[in-house]
Amino acid sequence: MDYLYAEPDAAVFMDIQDYEQMHIPNDVVGDARPWLAENMRCWVDLLDGTPISVTLPKIVEIKVPLGRGHH
Repeated sequence: MDYLYAEPDAAVFMDIQDYEQMHIPNDVVGDARPWLAENMRCWVDLLDGTPISVTLPKIVEIKVPLGRGHH
């Protein structure tokens, strides 16, 4: 699934096969939440149609802003 955006209590993902959106509660997203970026392809494990875990890609590129006074 592709990560779309965050809501206060969930992360919204889109199934890349049928374009259906799924709201996955923050407690299921867990430690992955701070690392999610728009359009990131993730793996969502389902049990009887209910999301039970979110796995990030093996490589995640992030930009870290430098503090003031650094060039």
